[in-house]
Amino acid sequence: MLLKNYYYFHQDILPVNFIDHIFKTVKDRKFVEATTIGQLKNKESIKKQKKEKRDTKVVFLADTWIFQVTNPIVQAANEKAGWNFQWDYNEPVQFAKYNTRKYYGWHSDSLENPYVYNRPDNPNHHGKMRKLSTIISLNDATEYEGGEVEFDFRNSDLDKDKQVSNFKHCKELQKKGTVVTFPSHVWHRVKPVTKGTRYSLVIWHLGWPFK
Repeated sequence: MLLKNYYYFHQDILPVNFIDHIFKTVKDRKFVEATTIGQLKNKESIKKQKKEKRDTKVVFLADTWIFQVTNPIVQAANEKAGWNFQWDYNEPVQFAKYNTRKYYGWHSDSLENPYVYNRPDNPNHHGKMRKLSTIISLNDATEYEGGEVEFDFRNSDLDKDKQVSNFKHCKELQKKGTVVTFPSHVWHRVKPVTKGTRYSLVIWHLGWPFK
């Protein structure tokens, strides 16, 4: 899919106390080792994929007030960037904590096929797919080193296909409170943090398959 804009950002748009409330919400939550979308569910594959792809601690949030704040921002980005993707549902919000040496290698947030869920507690996932992704920076880059978010405007896995790629460092995410939205199929990564701790929110926005 050729895009005029591969991501769209907003700054100074979140309510003043939004980030403070996020940190208060996760204060007593239990963090877990992050997995990747489509990851095989056995110990050997998780260990191998974790080493090669991702090493991050996360906690998931589903508080309605978060979506009430972020959804209008995401829709504005969707329209202003010219994507105009249909979407109508959010997956739980991922709060990620990148301590020293933590990272997330090159990946795409979307899958080839829509979700197939038969669970009665998750009916809104069934038949839908990730169309847009949003990253919110929760602290300034002055509080850590490394941890840069990079985009790669390509259509294949660099680990499998050594083609020439077009990297772009998303400098906007170095500022606390920046909201960056992008199509979920766009490849991106978080480089290893070398000092301090980087905090972020990630939200995936679902819709019906493209027609």
